[in-house]
Amino acid sequence: MTRKGFTRREKDIWSNFEPEKDKAYVIYCGNRYFGELTEALIPRLSNIHGRPVEVIKLTNVVGPFDENIIAAYPGLDEMMQEPTRAKWFWPPHNGELKGIFQRDYVQGLMKRLIENQGMVFFDAFANTLPTEELPEGVKVMGPPSDLVRVLDNKFDMYAFLEKNGFPVPEGLIVEGRAAVIKVFKDMFSEGAYVTRAHSVSGRGCQVFGSESELEKSCFLSEDEKYSIRKKIDVVSSPTISGIIGGPDDVHVFYLVDQILAEGTKIKGVEFPSRLPQDTQEEIFRITEDIGHTLAETEGEQGFYRGFFNVDVMVAGDGRVYVAEINPKKFGSCLVYHAAYETLRPERSPSLAEMYFLSSEEERSGIHRFDRTPGNLHWARRVVKVPDGTVVKSDLEGYTEDLVECFRERIPAFTYFSGRGNKTYGDACVLGEVCIASDKPFDGEQETSRHEELIKEQVL
Repeated sequence: MTRKGFTRREKDIWSNFEPEKDKAYVIYCGNRYFGELTEALIPRLSNIHGRPVEVIKLTNVVGPFDENIIAAYPGLDEMMQEPTRAKWFWPPHNGELKGIFQRDYVQGLMKRLIENQGMVFFDAFANTLPTEELPEGVKVMGPPSDLVRVLDNKFDMYAFLEKNGFPVPEGLIVEGRAAVIKVFKDMFSEGAYVTRAHSVSGRGCQVFGSESELEKSCFLSEDEKYSIRKKIDVVSSPTISGIIGGPDDVHVFYLVDQILAEGTKIKGVEFPSRLPQDTQEEIFRITEDIGHTLAETEGEQGFYRGFFNVDVMVAGDGRVYVAEINPKKFGSCLVYHAAYETLRPERSPSLAEMYFLSSEEERSGIHRFDRTPGNLHWARRVVKVPDGTVVKSDLEGYTEDLVECFRERIPAFTYFSGRGNKTYGDACVLGEVCIASDKPFDGEQETSRHEELIKEQVL
């Protein structure tokens, strides 16, 4: 791959590479950090293509990385005029992707790759790719995009859960601020959870405890629909993920407790869960049932295959509710991948290979997943900084390799751009801290401590 630094290809589209004819390429779309799961597939894809394979990342950062990057973002031309080493911004998603894939540079690149290697695998954090814009010869991994779009819509997702009898808080869909307030007064005066059709990492939803909070909130408008549901007396908000290879091939991974801030926003997770064993078993059962139901759900592009994630609410009375299904890779997938690499039985596929096999061969490649390994404790936390933050120095004392973090039990700080980086946009990500140990520890306290140490050193 020839790299000459970043070059402007079209308005607000920049890249740092030229493809080589003696290599094959796989394209990844999403947060740059999660492209590492695609990189883990390089040995398998090299065997398929019969030549060396590299990853092209359509992603959310420009920087001094030894990677092949396409960056597309409104105002990127202006950002590139500033002499900072790296620039971070939110990755393209959903509706934004269609416009990017219609651009001449992206269309032309995909066609060049197809002509050279015959077929191009395309991976995405969430398969909301505009399939109608993809040329023939592009093979998308992961669940079908039409099913992903349905489940990514919170209104349709709740309808799916209710139709199939899964436990969700009572609620309904209404339009406009006035309607939300009326329903709150009539039905949920003790508290309600209000969400837009689309919400990511707690953005797009809010918890209200009183009518006055609703009336003062800037969250609501008169021309938008909302799902309003009864507020549950939540004592824990765990999350759990799994893989679907087929109707009889569903496996659930680790159950982790979420570290929350400001009501619904997620700061991080810790493993193992501290919930009572009977509650954990109920969550595993519900998640397996959701997986089997998804496995038999067919869209226009086929049945649901690949990763899925379930957010759960545990009430004070012990009842378990499903908060949402996330039809995509999940925030801790790289941590799961690294942890499993240190535990993986010989000749068993990695998490990345399970994902590939589920998509391409409709099988996970495993018979059983050990979801409660002994003597393994870990916590992960996203470290965010405000718009315009400049990184003054590099970081010492942390590994960037998650597998090393788990094998050696040393703290990791990943997705760090290093000295000279400047952030753009609301609540930008400086990196992610991960701690692994043989013994129990307070995940929130320890990750908070490391967050402060990291910020003191580099900002």
